[in-house]
Amino acid sequence: MRPLVLIALAACSSPPSAPANDGGVDAQDEASLDASSEAAFVEAPHPLPPPIPTNGGGVLANAQIVVVTFANYTYADDVEAMADWVGTSNWLAAVGGEYGVGQTSVLAKVRIPTSAPAFTKTSDFSQWMISNVGSALPSPPSASTFYAVIFPEGETFTDPDIGVMCSAFTGYHDAIASEYAFAAIGTCPNDQPNLTDLQQVERVFSHELIEALTDPFGTGYAARDPNDPWSSVFGGEVADVCNGYFDEDGFLAVRSWSNAAAAQDRDPCEPLETASAYFSLGVPRTVQHQSAGTTATYTFTAYANAPTSDWTISIAEILSTYVPTVTLAPKTVGNGDTATLEVTLPANASGAATILVHSMHAGDATYALAPIEIVAP
Repeated sequence: MRPLVLIALAACSSPPSAPANDGGVDAQDEASLDASSEAAFVEAPHPLPPPIPTNGGGVLANAQIVVVTFANYTYADDVEAMADWVGTSNWLAAVGGEYGVGQTSVLAKVRIPTSAPAFTKTSDFSQWMISNVGSALPSPPSASTFYAVIFPEGETFTDPDIGVMCSAFTGYHDAIASEYAFAAIGTCPNDQPNLTDLQQVERVFSHELIEALTDPFGTGYAARDPNDPWSSVFGGEVADVCNGYFDEDGFLAVRSWSNAAAAQDRDPCEPLETASAYFSLGVPRTVQHQSAGTTATYTFTAYANAPTSDWTISIAEILSTYVPTVTLAPKTVGNGDTATLEVTLPANASGAATILVHSMHAGDATYALAPIEIVAP
């Protein structure tokens, strides 16, 4: 990404059939009723989630990974093992296959015997990469080389524009011209709930990896249309716009955007641990324009692609340089219900405010994202 800132069935016997004249429902009738209920379900009209477009550049079709760690790094064995696993994993096929990303391989595992250097600008880290590739780090055999540089907990890595690692961001990826891609990956305990310290690292590693594979040089797959609200969801790359995780062979990896699933009105974030109904709020695919100092009300329809219980909607975050006043009601919706968003812009509002709405059942580890962008001219 560009900066990551800132997922028992009880056994019983069938009841005896009721007598024909007592109004009971036998098993055959019950099955018919279930089928009728399914057939009666009609998904509420809504705009489909957008595809994440290509920007004319390529992907890393068969990337060669260089894993770089520093002295006495606690999880060196683990991240090296994950790099080995990725190449033939079901996860990589699911998140990269449709974009032309094939199997990866590990070119080298480099353990630098000194502590990680301190960086106060991302440009300094880029220069460090240039200085070390070809000496401490192997030269790239092709432009499909990806260097994953893992920083230990407590590192000093800051940038005046994106902030402090493990506070404002946990990792990012970049490239040196079109020669090779690289990423800074933080070790950030407690960054995300319900993950172990190692899983925190696996999360960032997999996030930056799939984004570097699909958008290695800033010209690959990413939403970058100023009229598309999804372009304002963090970096607009395939892992930025998704949430949740996929467990495989003891490794944790992020879910990532699937254009194919979005086009088929399925959950666009893959892979799925278990198939289930996808539900969200049908928000417009273009920005909304509103004058500074005014209040406007927007109405959206909730939808589900299969029968499911009502779910909660909430404003999770507002990405803006100014602070609008925002209310969303009701808090619980079902397929076909409407929700209203009232937005009051301050008198000094200028530019975009992106409002991120989450849809989820209580207790769910994942949510569906709906971005609404209000632009004050």
